[in-house]
Amino acid sequence: MLKERIEGWYKVAILNFVLFAPYFNAKVYPAFSLDKIIVLLCITFIASMLLSRVIYCVVAVTLVVVNIICLHIAFHWGLLAFNERINIGLESPPLEMFEYLKTYCSTIDVFIIIHAVLCLWGIWHIARNRKPSTYWMRALSAIPFVLILLPITANPRALSLPIISLPYEIYDQPVRHQRLERRNALISSMPERNLNCRADFKNIVIVIGESASADHNPLYGYTHAGKSGLSGEGFTTFNAISGANQTRLSIPMMLTSASVDNFDDFYKSESILTELKSCGYATYWISNQPQSGRWEDNVSSLGKEADISVYLTANAAADGNHFDEELVEQVNLLNNGDEKKAFIVHLAGSHFDYHRRYPKSFASQEGPMIDIYNSTVRYTDTVLTSLFKSFDKGSLLFVYASDHGEVFDHEIFGHGFIPSYQDEYRVPLIAWSSNQGQLKKLQDYAKGKVINTESFNDILDYLIGLESTPAKVSFSNVVLQASSSHLVSYSELRDAKNL
Repeated sequence: MLKERIEGWYKVAILNFVLFAPYFNAKVYPAFSLDKIIVLLCITFIASMLLSRVIYCVVAVTLVVVNIICLHIAFHWGLLAFNERINIGLESPPLEMFEYLKTYCSTIDVFIIIHAVLCLWGIWHIARNRKPSTYWMRALSAIPFVLILLPITANPRALSLPIISLPYEIYDQPVRHQRLERRNALISSMPERNLNCRADFKNIVIVIGESASADHNPLYGYTHAGKSGLSGEGFTTFNAISGANQTRLSIPMMLTSASVDNFDDFYKSESILTELKSCGYATYWISNQPQSGRWEDNVSSLGKEADISVYLTANAAADGNHFDEELVEQVNLLNNGDEKKAFIVHLAGSHFDYHRRYPKSFASQEGPMIDIYNSTVRYTDTVLTSLFKSFDKGSLLFVYASDHGEVFDHEIFGHGFIPSYQDEYRVPLIAWSSNQGQLKKLQDYAKGKVINTESFNDILDYLIGLESTPAKVSFSNVVLQASSSHLVSYSELRDAKNL
């Protein structure tokens, strides 16, 4: 019996070491000292082994699955905001998740899978052998098991470990979804207002780019993406940073009164779309982004405020890939009649994976990654040029800004990193107005400064005449880092170009 117990214990000890080895890696947990928590969880595992071999194996298999997700996120993005990463995954449409996996699976993921297979082999080996124990050992082992579960029951994030927080985030997702539903109901129940947009344009076009970096934009002096078709058209460019390095955070701040300091205001405030409706405009949301995942996201909630919403990718699995030039066709179909119209056009832009963002006939989809990214920038420029030229210039406001930037050097690319890079926030912000005097005042007010696009809606309010001065425009240096609760100073972030 003693020999059997020793054999059982050493198998459990070896498996526990293999299971928890990744957590001792500074790459995975650079900001936490987890030795005591790891010991407690190991005790819990051993206790569950004594109580029930089935319980132990279930918990161990759960940890293997969590490890795969945790290690992938840690090595590709950093794990300082693990919960937010899970939220992004839960909110992302299947098409976007598929593109993500195609782009961000590398050699390290092979080793992660090998580690998981070894762990599962060990679990199977323990499960098929008889567990040596006695009744008093089972009773004694229940004590630490219960003591550790008590704080977890009180606060599922108590130990700040993925094995606890991942199931909790999945469980909590419907609760966050209800918050968006309450926002939608609140906006729908707001009484109609009559606002006075003193600028009174016949057409307003607001284009939101995707992952477009000002560093790669020809209007900002970048020469490797060709000459812009908008050069010589009289566009005004502004130096700007995004309020966040994630779409689900940046666009709500761009289009509502939500800000870096108070993102929660998004859930109780209307967007520029509702304001434009109150000024007598027919409003349109035309998007080449997936509408939502299993749960509605912040951006699709905004789209519901428009009179008419069109999503090219509503049935992307059946329809295949769509290019942004189709957005121009949709706008042209809707731009008829004499009524005032306001369009918000949401591009797929330069989101990975890059070679899917433009047709093969436009440019080569082979070669260095930076050339492919630059091709997305050139393609976006042709779309913007085509869209701009399709409107009469007699009474027009045309504004383009990207939701966030993109990191791009020889080793890394993308956005949403933690810690983040300055490159993820530098965005193009350009405008054309038939009321050049008002645009000139905004340019003078922002001269020598960097606009934070958390106040993009304040810029729009000024340009359409809801505000008499641009005084509300933000030049704040504070931005969000992949989460509404992670505020950082832009000037203190790393610049990938200088690494």
